[in-house]
Amino acid sequence: MVQNPVILGLAFFFIAIAVISPQAEADGANAPQGQPALVRVYTHGEGQFGMLRWDGTMEGAGVDLLACSLKRLGVPYTLGAVSMSRSIRLEKDGLQDIWFPTYDTGDPALEGLLVGPIGYMNIYWFTLKDRALDVTSEAFRKTARVTAFPGSRPERLLHDGGFNHIEGSDDENRLALWLAEGRVDALLAADFSQTLKPGAQALLGLMDRRLFIRYPMAFQLAPQFAAAYPGFQPQMQTALDVCRQ
Repeated sequence: MVQNPVILGLAFFFIAIAVISPQAEADGANAPQGQPALVRVYTHGEGQFGMLRWDGTMEGAGVDLLACSLKRLGVPYTLGAVSMSRSIRLEKDGLQDIWFPTYDTGDPALEGLLVGPIGYMNIYWFTLKDRALDVTSEAFRKTARVTAFPGSRPERLLHDGGFNHIEGSDDENRLALWLAEGRVDALLAADFSQTLKPGAQALLGLMDRRLFIRYPMAFQLAPQFAAAYPGFQPQMQTALDVCRQ
């Protein structure tokens, strides 16, 4: 059994950073009528689309495309890093206008809310190397204890697929430890190896990963924001298309 007191003491942190472009703020004064004065954007601060660094800066493909798109629209914005479960609460409270990255699965419920693609994401099964698990088998689906990040697309895939789902954590270090200790049999997630803390990096050597599915990714507008500014989504899509060239 793997024991690491540092990892055991970890908890997912909440951190929000304001990233307001001076040029975008200046352009915002001359923005077309009907556009928001400020757009509040959040991401989880992990992975290729928006990685929060320890010095408080954020970088990634999504961050760059966001800056380019909103600059073209002349709209200032703030960018914060929060957990996915926290993001859900912010949206319900009307405090979040855009979230990224979101999986573009073709869900009709998201029609008019997505702007993309901003790239692609692979979803993997993470299991232990010393366990012979057939992740494609019916026995695995019915009996294996599997988990995912709360509120994530992989968690929904577990629910929709009828898997034996164990409630997960927003902390990837904790989930890696659960897998190493045998509290769960598998973890369904995007590649989180680059976001593990140094004390948890050693756990990667115990794991195998197998591709489950690949999705295009997008920015997602909050429904109340899209309703308040019905022209924003197509305008941002046009700006993004130019920025991706």
